[in-house]
Amino acid sequence: DPQIYNALQWNGMEWKLLKLLFPTFCPQQTGSGSYPANAILTLNEKNIKISSGSGFTHYDGSNQIHTECLNVSANALWGKSNSSIYAVGAIGNIAHYNGTSWQNIESGTETSITDIWGIINPVNQEEEIYCAVSNFFEPKDKKILKITDTDKVEDYKWDVGRRVETVWTNKGYPIYAGGDGFFENKTGEWKEINLGINYATSRIRGTSLNNIFIVGAFGMAAHYNGSNWQVIEELKLPSGSYITLAVKDGIISMVGFSQGKGIVVIGRQH
Repeated sequence: DPQIYNALQWNGMEWKLLKLLFPTFCPQQTGSGSYPANAILTLNEKNIKISSGSGFTHYDGSNQIHTECLNVSANALWGKSNSSIYAVGAIGNIAHYNGTSWQNIESGTETSITDIWGIINPVNQEEEIYCAVSNFFEPKDKKILKITDTDKVEDYKWDVGRRVETVWTNKGYPIYAGGDGFFENKTGEWKEINLGINYATSRIRGTSLNNIFIVGAFGMAAHYNGSNWQVIEELKLPSGSYITLAVKDGIISMVGFSQGKGIVVIGRQH
């Protein structure tokens, strides 16, 4: 089959192979193919957004219902509803969807944005968005961006001087960041967390301050229970890395590669 599968859907018992079609050329939306899908945002089980480069599609759990082009070659997506979705990607591009149209946001950087995470500020009930900016292959910007008021972008203090690939917080403070190492900011200063192993952090996600997971190179996976960090030894990979993870409703999913093959780990918390 010349058109490869580019997504997998788990129904609790088995995997369903998917061929999601994206435009071959944007913004003209000419041609189509099952190009690699590299970012996903699940608002609910029937409202899923998936991107491939600058192609962007809406999936209702069974079918593609609409496909369009973005002005961003997206590395990551974040949003809480159909009326507010962010896409971040190559050369510092950020775009925001307001429920009607996509608008570009000036980021102040030309370095790739590798991760995005947002919260609803508990004080003013407004969105706060955090972005990790780094390029593994070039010595460009290493910073964290903070977006407020939909399109106001400012630098969030990151004086560590190391590559930052991922960022996460549950209420805006404390905030966690990782890339070349793993760091926590509780007091206004960044402190490196030593897990007793050599690692590069690729993703941080959690549901609360006593339920945080991180994954990274060499099959590193660790969990924080509010008291201490524990490396999950049984999830170490003989070779390979975890690339990203998600945590929701007591389910943890980690994806990456090992010995030349893709790997998915699904766990449940009781």
